[in-house]
Amino acid sequence: MNVQTMLMDQIDNAGLLFNVRESDVFTDSGKIAGKKAIINAQTDQAMGIVSNRYKVVSNQEIFENFTAGIAASGIDATDAAVKIVSTPTKSRSIVDFVFPAETIQVGGDDSKTALSITALNSYDGTTRYSTKAGGLRMKCLNGQILGKVVGAYSATHTDSLDVAESASRIIGMITEFNNAKDYFNTLMSRNIDPAVEMQVMCEFLKLDPSSEYEKNKRFIKLNDLTSQYKKEMGASVYSLYNALTDFVTHNSSRSEESAAINQANNRGRLEKLINSHSVFA
Repeated sequence: MNVQTMLMDQIDNAGLLFNVRESDVFTDSGKIAGKKAIINAQTDQAMGIVSNRYKVVSNQEIFENFTAGIAASGIDATDAAVKIVSTPTKSRSIVDFVFPAETIQVGGDDSKTALSITALNSYDGTTRYSTKAGGLRMKCLNGQILGKVVGAYSATHTDSLDVAESASRIIGMITEFNNAKDYFNTLMSRNIDPAVEMQVMCEFLKLDPSSEYEKNKRFIKLNDLTSQYKKEMGASVYSLYNALTDFVTHNSSRSEESAAINQANNRGRLEKLINSHSVFA
């Protein structure tokens, strides 16, 4: 079985390769101009109401191109696996391709980091289509977000969305993934002041540092994770980084709907923080 077939079978088994159709939208007063509904043709469920300018690109088209790009890259796909988080209607899906045979190792970290490439697609108009390489720390299965260290492809669901262009950038993402080792080593060598550590955590969680943030349940959880990583790696920026990625990767939700939405939002917020805060520069 070739690489593309192996990956596409995993995506198909997760129920993502369904056809979609468009439908006019009506209210009691009549048809709504400029709007259309995106329907899952397999279940007849409406997945979202979007603008008529919204370009519907099926998961089938996206992932056929995507996996073809992976196969063409010559990547070592031994034991490659696909991890998927979706809303119940599959209106939004995060698909992580993990390649355990493609790894880097950071000095002072006893865990290898495997290459991971993430694709995000939606049918409800809530998110852009995007692809991005990152890492998966094998010891704790943290999805390690790389910010500007690795390039990405992102486009709205309009005529500017080019699935083939997204696939062609995969080779570059894989090459740039190797740069992450230098970046992680830099974070490992950089000590962090407790006051700065607290400020970064509050900024990520959108908490006011002048308030009683210590009683916030999310802060307590993130602070506990940070303490655990500091025991393992020392009081470095890399410890804080891993606590943040652990929090995002394993943040529990009560429903599939909120799990998919929260994970997409938290990944985006953490990437913005990594790209903007001087401690991660």
